[in-house]
Amino acid sequence: MQSYLTLPDSDASVLHQLEHLQAITHSTNDAIISSNERGIILSWNPAAEKLFGYAEQEALGRPLSIIIPVQFRKQHEQGLRRVALGGPRHVIGQTVELLGMHISGRVFPIELSLSTWQSEGRACFCGIIRDISSRKQSEAEVLKSRERLKEQARKLRAANKLAREKNQELESLSNKLAKYLSRQVYDSIFQGKRDVKIESYRKKLTVFFSDIHDFSGMADRVEPEVLAQLLNRYLDEMSKIALEYGGTIDKYIGDAIMIFFGDPESLGERGDAIACVKMALAMKRKLSSFQREWEKHGIGRPFQVRMGINSGFCTVGNFGSEERLDYTIVGGEVNLASRLESAAKAGQILISHHTYALVKEEISCRKKGEARLKGIAYPVQTYEVVGLQEELKQQGGSLQTELDGFQLQIDFQKLNGSDKSAARVALEEAIARLQHL
Repeated sequence: MQSYLTLPDSDASVLHQLEHLQAITHSTNDAIISSNERGIILSWNPAAEKLFGYAEQEALGRPLSIIIPVQFRKQHEQGLRRVALGGPRHVIGQTVELLGMHISGRVFPIELSLSTWQSEGRACFCGIIRDISSRKQSEAEVLKSRERLKEQARKLRAANKLAREKNQELESLSNKLAKYLSRQVYDSIFQGKRDVKIESYRKKLTVFFSDIHDFSGMADRVEPEVLAQLLNRYLDEMSKIALEYGGTIDKYIGDAIMIFFGDPESLGERGDAIACVKMALAMKRKLSSFQREWEKHGIGRPFQVRMGINSGFCTVGNFGSEERLDYTIVGGEVNLASRLESAAKAGQILISHHTYALVKEEISCRKKGEARLKGIAYPVQTYEVVGLQEELKQQGGSLQTELDGFQLQIDFQKLNGSDKSAARVALEEAIARLQHL
């Protein structure tokens, strides 16, 4: 037959068996090569021609070493001798990955499945060989991709670590900056609700001023370090109360505090005014603890604070230059709030008629009459804040209501028995007359 080399009779039976495989070997896409125990090629199918570049007649009768890279031939020859002597057969019955060599000398990866059989006491071998260059290239690409992914993951971890460190630095810095801004302004800037630029607008606000009565006199009798400690403690506690009620802390001026309600967050004109007055009452209640603390440091004078509140249209926004801005409020209504604080007595909360009109349904106030205030061209109607009406009712304290054409003020603690009867008669008469209107 044409596909096999003419060999001695000793190999005739082997060739006879190989004839049965010829039809299969010529149709498969895998190279199928058989050899004797000396490594001489006995069969060579068309796929082998295509894979290694040798024509069938060129390959038959030649040693297998023609398709083995030079650096592995010695190892191949040693393996043949070992098997011929009955030694261990390491790759028989297994599929292994090796390197093959083309007739051109090009080396490429192959996958070899090797089997063996005995014919007339002599070993024969059959190898099924497949070119795995594409697979190896794909595996190499996958490996490169994995390495790239590992490197990208490493860089990403490093970037994340750096970002966390930067975020921590920025958070630390922003927390420090927050100490110099009101909470509402800080939040609106960092949440992108407010631009950091020179701008202003008109808005109805409620403005609060306070200062410690006779603070200058106290400063002359207390060590500066002690005074600074006490002042900072006072400002800290007052600021906590202001933030609790939603106030925007504008500034500290020595012992004085300026706070406003209505920007950048607002509860509405009435809600802002009520929140401001409630804040002032909460501050006033807190002052008793400072009285005891100041007494411990030898300050015998009563610790009292004056407070002034006014509501009206103000100009609010960022004022200053492109290099430095100050978020604050300006206008006549701001000045009026400051003058009310100056006119208030120690321990008194003095408010304007504008504020009173907004809070009178919830806040009990005592009408104080008109006052001439420095820098204000007209007399100002003032009111003293007494307390929350609901709390005063529960305590049996006082009741005050004022409407257009109607004013009612009752101090229940001052009324004696006969006065209560007279008050009752007056109220009943008023009710009777109202019913006939």
